[in-house]
Amino acid sequence: MPMPDQHQKTEIRLIQIARRELRMEDDTYRQLVAQFGSGARSSKDLSALQRRRLLDHMKACGFKLRTNAGKTGAAWRREPQMRKLRAMWYVLAEAGHVVQPADGQACDAAIEAWAKRQLSTHTPPLDALRFASGWQMNKLIEELKAWGLRVGAEIQ
Repeated sequence: MPMPDQHQKTEIRLIQIARRELRMEDDTYRQLVAQFGSGARSSKDLSALQRRRLLDHMKACGFKLRTNAGKTGAAWRREPQMRKLRAMWYVLAEAGHVVQPADGQACDAAIEAWAKRQLSTHTPPLDALRFASGWQMNKLIEELKAWGLRVGAEIQ
């Protein structure tokens, strides 16, 4: 059996997500796959056309494909790290070591300015936090933790 390509893996993953969201019992799901796959018992055994038809059928049954609106690729993957930075920044603000941000946007702007200063000596320097790599985000988190330890703020 040939190795599945990335598109095939994505479609199979979507079929499994649809199956869960539609709360299909295993027998019902297997019958549906067999119906669209000429007797196949698994979505892995379906051709590209059969997978598309099965997904279209699942969409007609109520499955809604959701996207991460406004977030793409690496920016979406970094969101947990950004939330961590924000939480740590607010802890420092409550302890009086940074200015208390008026709102989330002000907090993001303050973190961005600090991050640019912290990473200014790196090659290439950080232009905007949304372009930060995973290791740069981790470095910033570790630097905020160290800052919290130095000043006695309860950062975790």
